[in-house]
Amino acid sequence: MDKERLKSIIKEHNLSYARLSEISGVSKRTIEGWFAKDKGFNPTINEFSKVANALGVSLDVLVGITPLSEPESFYGKYSKYKELLSQIDELDLNSVVLINDIIEVFYKRKK
Repeated sequence: MDKERLKSIIKEHNLSYARLSEISGVSKRTIEGWFAKDKGFNPTINEFSKVANALGVSLDVLVGITPLSEPESFYGKYSKYKELLSQIDELDLNSVVLINDIIEVFYKRKK
């Protein structure tokens, strides 16, 4: 697993560790621990899966098997809608998941 790739994707999404913790369900302390200099990068598959889901990317993207592409990154694809995204960021996790699911359905229909 690639710590720098994950750090880059988090930065691309303009998320703090606290916000990533909120939307992924992985504790902030755990996420910060992954990037601590004195500790190894050692997320569990469950934690990594939750973070991938929260970031809207596959596990393959996080581990570097598949390149990050615009269609795969919700925030990358829709970054021009920052005002809307900031409002979504204020919603509870269930609402964000529901909105993400709706967008995925429409995106898949468009293909």
